[in-house]
Amino acid sequence: MINTIALSQSLAAYTLTFRKLSPDILASLRTKHRDLYRAMCSNGISCVVLSTCLRFEVYIHTEGEDRWNFIEKHLENMLGDYKIYIDKHVGIDAIRYLFEVSSGLHSQIVGEWEILEQVEEALKRSIEFSCSSWLLEKLFRKAVDVGRKVRIQFMGLETHDRGYPQIGIKILSKALGDLNDKRLMFIGSGHAIRRAIRYLMKYYRPSIVVVISEDINKATSICSMYGESCIPLPFSDLVEWLTKIDGIFIAISNLGNEYLSKIRQVVESLKIPVVDISLPPIVKEIHEKIYTFYDIQRYAEEANETTVSCIDKIKKTIDREVEAFLLSIARDMVTNRLASIMKAAEVLAIYSAEKLVKELRISEESREIVVAAFRNYAHKILIPLIDTMLQKSLQNEKYGEYINSILTHFENKLNSLIDSVK
Repeated sequence: MINTIALSQSLAAYTLTFRKLSPDILASLRTKHRDLYRAMCSNGISCVVLSTCLRFEVYIHTEGEDRWNFIEKHLENMLGDYKIYIDKHVGIDAIRYLFEVSSGLHSQIVGEWEILEQVEEALKRSIEFSCSSWLLEKLFRKAVDVGRKVRIQFMGLETHDRGYPQIGIKILSKALGDLNDKRLMFIGSGHAIRRAIRYLMKYYRPSIVVVISEDINKATSICSMYGESCIPLPFSDLVEWLTKIDGIFIAISNLGNEYLSKIRQVVESLKIPVVDISLPPIVKEIHEKIYTFYDIQRYAEEANETTVSCIDKIKKTIDREVEAFLLSIARDMVTNRLASIMKAAEVLAIYSAEKLVKELRISEESREIVVAAFRNYAHKILIPLIDTMLQKSLQNEKYGEYINSILTHFENKLNSLIDSVK
């Protein structure tokens, strides 16, 4: 097993979620991730920031009391009054918590797929900032695998049918009576819009789908999957098309104030159904046909009823995945350490061979043969030793003692060989 004491001193997760803070506050924290990455990276601290509309979480991998003091002080200063709501998970608990997050157990809609993609994106951003580490990369990739596994095994969610965008489409369908043969406008072009349209096209047959976006290339990419009935348009065409559609779906995270004001002004003046899952909402609920993220929260409780019964099974699976992950880490750490020892041992063998050649005044023609013989002998002695020590290392937290004994044993064997040759 891996040394859990060492792990608890090098890995931690600081988390803020919708269970303690409002989605509006959590959404506002999303702007802080760049400064946080810069602060951590400049101090040699590896981290991944998982920031969504429902959570702000910082996963840290580092060592040294001074660094941990810096981390906690920096987070407290950055979060201000919200610092009292931080939950801290260390070592194995941090691993288990991330696996549960990626599995959707800590989402408002249990098992929703959006968080899985957000976990992937969080790791990508960390790598882009050169702020990740071998452990965080391995941890987050494993978390994504675990999340997919439990959804497919226990929830039957291979088709990505669970999440906020999907519930938003259901609400829009209820408001319009049906979405077949309807003309619909989608404002935005991010992941939520993609999932919403994917769900729409799977279960309904709208006559026209218009995708309005600040980034026309993203809108075009979305529409390219659905044929001529899906039309990508720039924001400049927004007003013109409002008189031609039956319902509107909005999902926007980052947009200039100019666009936001325009959307709010023209959409709120309409009397058609509008579903806005943005956080904070772009439009206000000024009439009964406008639905926002907070309406989706109420619908989420109904969606959770079908998965509550399998949560215990999911947690048991996650526990097994945590054990497997710890074993994998131990194997990597031991293998890397043994590889470095193997390299050092080979250098020692070559050095000893060269020394023997010099002492015995062996000819240059025979020198290469002697050196090769010593190198081969080093491999012959070390490989079975490494196999034995590897197995012992994975069964005992004191693997360092076993590994360090390898070189000593090898040196004794090598010296015996040198003495016998002399």
